[in-house]
This record gives sequence, structure tokens and C-alpha cells, in this order.
Amino acid sequence: MLRLPRDQLRIGITPHAVVLARVSRGRHPSVIEKHIEKCQPGSTTTTHSILTTLTQQIAHEKWQNTVVSVTLSNHLVNYLLIPYRPDISSDNEHDAFIQHRFNKVFGAQTKQWTLCKNEVNPGVPTLVGGVALALLEGIRQICHAHKLPLRTVQPYLAQVFNQHCHLFKHETSWFMLIEHERVTLAQFQHNAWQHINTHLIDNDSLASSLMLLLERQLCLSDLHHRPAKVFLLAPEHPKLALADTGAWIIQQIQPEARFGLSPQTHQPFNIIMGEN
Repeated sequence: MLRLPRDQLRIGITPHAVVLARVSRGRHPSVIEKHIEKCQPGSTTTTHSILTTLTQQIAHEKWQNTVVSVTLSNHLVNYLLIPYRPDISSDNEHDAFIQHRFNKVFGAQTKQWTLCKNEVNPGVPTLVGGVALALLEGIRQICHAHKLPLRTVQPYLAQVFNQHCHLFKHETSWFMLIEHERVTLAQFQHNAWQHINTHLIDNDSLASSLMLLLERQLCLSDLHHRPAKVFLLAPEHPKLALADTGAWIIQQIQPEARFGLSPQTHQPFNIIMGEN
């Protein structure tokens, strides 16, 4: 008997809420169910709060018989750029070097993380994200308990960069991704990541804070020339405008409409609209 493909269940996870959308299969997929559930306050940890909320929501009938794709907010991912080492040849040596660098930067807590690296060509730095092992295992167990195949778990940064990577044609450029009280700032040069940092940020003074952050990061990056362009993606701040100081070429990226949802009128759902 021929089995029909399942609908997608796209889930966005932040420290404060779980975003769910059921997307129909076919050539023109569209959202047929959607919901946002705030995470329960008072839980012992952020991970516990997220998993409790996800468990309660995913049990509903409207999410059953789907294939799951999960996007994790950058609040939940710890990024580190691992420099290229020509003296390291095997995958095991590379993994050990990555673990060593994470331990050095983040300390003993990295023993409780899963480290996920992007695949790159030899000779360039490797971007690695550390995610709480308890969170990933919890997501897998919840999906397994409801017989929902888990297709992908992807950081928000990777999802939106893959969607807009065609823009990065300049020799040197920056990518700024703004979430609620969080900015991820990455520098891209010669088709490779060169720097990445995440920062807490005050939403009430967002524009001025971003310009100060950009200037500070340039000093820390040891670059001897200014980047040609800064690509800014701020789905939750559609009215954000940065002052033209003449020092930067800032291009604000507009989120793409997908699955019948408008990025402007469905801002909280932008986290599930990417290419995953």
C-alpha cells in the first residue's frame, strides 16, 4: 500500500516560548495549524521549562502524523569558531581539538553539551555550535514517544544564513541576526566564517547599541579595513532603522514570506520559516 508523505510540523524553540506550525505537503505547502505557547515559569531550568511545554503541546491531535523540523533560537546555542590546523588530519583529532577549545572558552559545562560542526573545505575555520545535550535528547524522546520522525534540529543562525547566503558576495561582510534581547554577529570573508559572537542587548536602545557593538567588534577582530557591507536581519523589529554614519553600508534583509504567512503580520513565526 502506497503511503502518502506526511505534513511537516515545524517547531521553533526559544527560552520563552514554543512555536508550532503544521505545514501541508505538496508543491505549494501552507500552514494549516499554528500555535505559540509560552514556556511555564517557575521550572528549575530553561531546558526543563521548554521540554515540559513541548511535551504538553505536541500531544495534541492536530500535530500528529507529521515529520518534525526544529529550529533553536540563538539563545540556546553557544557558538565558537575553530581555527584551521594543518597538523590535524583525522576526524577524531579534529573533534578532540574542538572539545579542547570549547572547554577552554566555556569551561566544564561543555561536558553537558552536544557539539555540532558545519562541514567546510580544508583550510578555513569551522563554525561549531554547542547545545545542551538534555535539550536535544528531550526533543528526540518527545518525538519518539508520539511516533513523529525528527528530521532536523538546526540553529536559527544556520537556517537564515542558508536562506540568504547568496547575498555574501563581497570580500568582507558582516551578518547581524537580531532576536528578542539577543544579537548574533558574524563576519564572513573569502567564503568562510571569520568571527562570531552573540550578545545580550537592550531592546529599548537597539539602534544605538548595535552601532556601538559593530564598532567594538571591528576593533576586536584585528581587521585592517572596514567591511564592505553589513547585512541586518531583524524579523522581530520591523521598524528598526540604523543611522547612516557613512562608516558602514548597512542593508536590512527582509524576511521572506513562506507557507502563506506574512513576515510582517506573523512575526513570532519567522523562526520556523527558514530552509530546514
